Amino acid sequence: MSPSNKVSFRVIFCYIEQQQQTSFGCRIALSQSVVLQMLEELQVSPQVACAMLGEPDYWAPGDFVSHGMNGAAQKLEFFCQHPRWHIHTKGIPMSVYMTHNLSDRTTSYIVFTDHHQSRLEHVKRRLTDSFGAAKPADTQDPFMFHCLIIHEMFLDAKSVITPLRGNLYNQLDLVDAYSTKPAQKRDRNELEKVTIQLHVVSQDIDSMTASAEMTAMIIRRMQGAHDRFRELVAPNGAVNASTKIFDALRYLLESADSQKRWLTSYKARKDIALNLVFNLVTQQDATTSTTIAREAKADGAAMKTIAALTMVFLPGTFLSSVFSMSMLDGAKWWLYVALAVPLTIVVVSSWWLWITRPDLRVWRPRAHAKALAVAQSVP
Repeated sequence: MSPSNKVSFRVIFCYIEQQQQTSFGCRIALSQSVVLQMLEELQVSPQVACAMLGEPDYWAPGDFVSHGMNGAAQKLEFFCQHPRWHIHTKGIPMSVYMTHNLSDRTTSYIVFTDHHQSRLEHVKRRLTDSFGAAKPADTQDPFMFHCLIIHEMFLDAKSVITPLRGNLYNQLDLVDAYSTKPAQKRDRNELEKVTIQLHVVSQDIDSMTASAEMTAMIIRRMQGAHDRFRELVAPNGAVNASTKIFDALRYLLESADSQKRWLTSYKARKDIALNLVFNLVTQQDATTSTTIAREAKADGAAMKTIAALTMVFLPGTFLSSVFSMSMLDGAKWWLYVALAVPLTIVVVSSWWLWITRPDLRVWRPRAHAKALAVAQSVP
């Protein structure tokens, strides 16, 4: 309140409740008549109506200026919806609308939020501390409450990023510990769990990076709106207050950019860890493949031995079956030996040539073989 008991700064908190079977699953805890009266008295822009219904706004912040018949600026408006840092909990983003009347220097705020907003009580406490016993000259900049809310919402990121960083570092330690284990003591199930956690961290980092970028965009847009305000009111003696807000916005923007750089660094570390995990899996698979190939080679050598023994005893077994027939009861022993030995030599030699000469397995027509022989004989 000013000394003349005229309202120079006011904040209206409108609470949005979750309600099923509505357009956006929300409803505002105000009657229709109260909402219409508030909008008419403050002459709120139509763009704010969606925020009252709890609609998520993924567009840029709104910055509007109204001019009178004489062409002079009469009213400034700035609207934005702050990003949600707690992405794993259901909640309604905080939307803030500000209108500043340049003629009587009256500033009005409408804050749309829910009762579960983690920084809501901090915002109210700081609002009371800033305006409760402050002098009018210290609160002449209408963007001061916007800066206060941005700062509190940015502090809300700390409670989310700190556990994220801890989870990332834990997974990095697990990957390092796994890489130092002997190959025979490595369990693929451990890598599977680490990979899942790293993907969760990656998704959270992407969401928080988008929130940091959104915060930076809001601040940059607010800087432009505040520069316009400074041009309009600086000659009227609000230089000190506007300069403080100018410095505060610059600090908040640099803080948002710094947070984004840290998130980018976390994602780079996550990518390095995932690459190491994939390399470890590849090495382990290569080792397994080498072991299987070595065992297969040993099995192949054993099969060759079995095949060689089979080739040696096959002719004799065949002839024994023949000589055991009743029609050959009077056959001599020397006849069996005379047939078995050459037949064994022929079978073993044929098998050996089949194994050592792959070119003999390919059938070629006689004309083609003759042409190939002539071509090979030509110098």
